[in-house]
Amino acid sequence: MAILLLFLLEFSHKCIGKINYEVFPNGAGVSNVDLYLSFAFPNSIPPNSIISIKPGFSSWNHNVGHINDYCWSNINYLSCIKTNDGNIAITTSAKIISGTKIEIYLDDCLNLPWSPGDYPGFSIISSWNGVIITYDDSSTNIFTVLPNSLGVFRSLTIGTKFHNTGESSDFVYALASNIKVYPGYQLWIKFDRAFNPWIAEAKELDIIPKNSQNSHYIGCSSKNLGNITCTANHWWLMAKNIENFIDSGAWLNITIKNVIVPYLPGTYNFRFWTYILDNNTYLQAHSNIGVNAKLVYSQNIIELKSIIVSDNHLLSISDYEFQFFVGEISVPEKREILFSFPWQFNLAKNNATLTCFSSYFDELEDPLYEIPWITLAESSCLYYNNYIRFMIPEGLGKTFSRWHRIKVVIKGVINPQWGFKTSPGYWDSDKTSYYSDKFEIGILNSSGIGFLAKTYGLVHNGYVSFIKSNQTFEFIGKFKYCP
Repeated sequence: MAILLLFLLEFSHKCIGKINYEVFPNGAGVSNVDLYLSFAFPNSIPPNSIISIKPGFSSWNHNVGHINDYCWSNINYLSCIKTNDGNIAITTSAKIISGTKIEIYLDDCLNLPWSPGDYPGFSIISSWNGVIITYDDSSTNIFTVLPNSLGVFRSLTIGTKFHNTGESSDFVYALASNIKVYPGYQLWIKFDRAFNPWIAEAKELDIIPKNSQNSHYIGCSSKNLGNITCTANHWWLMAKNIENFIDSGAWLNITIKNVIVPYLPGTYNFRFWTYILDNNTYLQAHSNIGVNAKLVYSQNIIELKSIIVSDNHLLSISDYEFQFFVGEISVPEKREILFSFPWQFNLAKNNATLTCFSSYFDELEDPLYEIPWITLAESSCLYYNNYIRFMIPEGLGKTFSRWHRIKVVIKGVINPQWGFKTSPGYWDSDKTSYYSDKFEIGILNSSGIGFLAKTYGLVHNGYVSFIKSNQTFEFIGKFKYCP
């Protein structure tokens, strides 16, 4: 009885107080908006509590059942479910201390009313084993729907080199609307969920503004919008600081760099939602478009076994030795093998021509590595952006089996000047190390579109670590094995 009394005293019903919210984008009549909520409970709630959320002005878009893929939070939770009674119920996995700021982000969750104005906000209830701990109904907070000028896009096209799944590609977006775009306006594009939620790789350090935190800046440019800045989050691409005036009906364009192509072999219909917001973030125009793209993928996976670097000091000139298997395929002559170096490298510092050596041996015939490697080719190789391209010379095509271990050595590569820093004692080194991103290898099809075989970053650990020049390298054998 005493235990029950203590429980009721600690978790007696209280109100939450202020609930902060944002919707993306906010405009009358807009569908499938995202919602951000933040609040703090005035008392602690135990593990396995349920946080129930319900809007007072609409209903959730999602079907009844688990919506974990659309539910994000800074707290650990066991499940996120759309219930039969219209709530979104989040079951916590750990105790939440009173006063802890709770942040919840829900994707594609609401359709906004067609008329701007103030509406009842959100009811948020926390409960444990059927006992209500905190309760705030929608009458205690107000949700404001902003005006929408209902501008539309007259034309919208997407141009890209979408071909190779898992690769990055520049993405060109062009549109014309029936509204005028003024300096200070913003262009928001919501990408299909088949894409990475961060949309693109952030490969250019100079695009990040000073004193900027908690934003994923990606490379973008425009022929007529001026010097814009782009950030990405939760499938949203936000191009802000439009500098130029664009008249109604005129085309405006944006190029988004290093968009990660989804791993969806075959033809896929991608959907993109596009919005123009004014200086006050009021919605001026919106539309969505479906784009069919035929994606090419490799049916053969290159198994990357090791990367050996002759000198692991930052900015040193090194030879890079790659050992890998290509499986049961025939690699014809004059076919290019591409070695994609991480963005920490700047291959433009190298001469336009590098020297490449290739060889192989048969592990089935020589499991103890007693027979010398068989030379496959020795020739020059070129770089393009951060790719090193090695062409198999005429007359040296080869049919490989899964037992053929291939070795390619690229000589004279300048190491990067920085990497992701790890502290001494981390994993396998007692020195401060600087890690690169992953290397990738691909053998091009004859058309130059798509790969005959390639590695995929999710299935190998092709990293390399470096140290500063005043340190002594401590890794055994001077290389990092891939599994």
